[in-house]
Amino acid sequence: MTSNTNQKGSGRVLPFVQSGEHFFRRGVRAYQHGDFRRAVKYLQRAIELKPREGVFRCQLAAVLSDTGEHERSNEILHYVLDHINERMYECYFFLANNYAHLGLFDKAAESVSTYLAHQPNGEFQEEAQNLLEAVQDEQEEEETEDINSSDDELIINYERACRYMNDEYFEKAAHLLDGIMVDYPNFWSAYTKRAELLHAQNRTDEAIVFLKELLAEESYLPAMCQLALYLDELGRFEARDELLESLKSVVPIDRGHARKLADVLCALGSYERAHHWYVYLVKQQHEVDAEIFFRAGVCAFHVGEYRLARNRFEQAKDMGHSAAELLVEKENEGLLSSGDVRCDLTHNKYGNL
Repeated sequence: MTSNTNQKGSGRVLPFVQSGEHFFRRGVRAYQHGDFRRAVKYLQRAIELKPREGVFRCQLAAVLSDTGEHERSNEILHYVLDHINERMYECYFFLANNYAHLGLFDKAAESVSTYLAHQPNGEFQEEAQNLLEAVQDEQEEEETEDINSSDDELIINYERACRYMNDEYFEKAAHLLDGIMVDYPNFWSAYTKRAELLHAQNRTDEAIVFLKELLAEESYLPAMCQLALYLDELGRFEARDELLESLKSVVPIDRGHARKLADVLCALGSYERAHHWYVYLVKQQHEVDAEIFFRAGVCAFHVGEYRLARNRFEQAKDMGHSAAELLVEKENEGLLSSGDVRCDLTHNKYGNL
């Protein structure tokens, strides 16, 4: 018996194979023409054919965002970051837009800050910067509702508590901070200051418990930084390292928090991530003091950027930083070793960074 597979007129029909790219292009065209229903249909078909193509999913997320399905859009974007490509940073820009529409301004600010940190010259840089400014305005309005101009007593009492701590009037400081936490339960600085007070009284175990209770309710970055230092001080290295991994993935919303994060990462030896944030801080060119230059130099040294490290030490030295001057002298004499280049925090017994 002979096969007629290749014979002319065998009756075989060759199927027209439509690729994922084909349906993606049709979905984009439908989206551009405002036909969102067909755009979703075609993009879903494209994803079925190429489930590992993150661009297809991002486009679907964009369409869903325009139709008001912000939660569903975010689910897709998180899936891309978690399971396909964690470096598709444009997802953070789209997430920020969705969070802003949902009124989740803290999350929006965090997401857009992540995008700008990783893509400072990216495709959506201008839109992201405008979004960040708009979100920060919304945050300020929300904060004003919680702490308005009539709350001068809060600031006065908080500053007084800080002075009492510095003067070691611990009972008076504790009384004021406890009152602030009752009257202003969302004023998180009072909580971290209360933990510092416990630490100053050699009650670091209690301070750790206090901070953990706070973090169970609110992911407050200064509290995370403080807790990491206390765990390190008590030799609880496993818990410290677990927290350190979380800190490495944090993207601070404001500059003050970025500095706290960089300082703690530097002190605990996470030089690569700390280096990232010191580069960011120096680029801001705002209130860059000798200590920032010094610590930026330490991190640059440990990630192998020796020329940059030397430059940062010179800058710190010119601003009167004695440790930086010593490192420059040792390098000039050929005596500098990696053990000399340390980033220990100069926080005092109250835990201030």
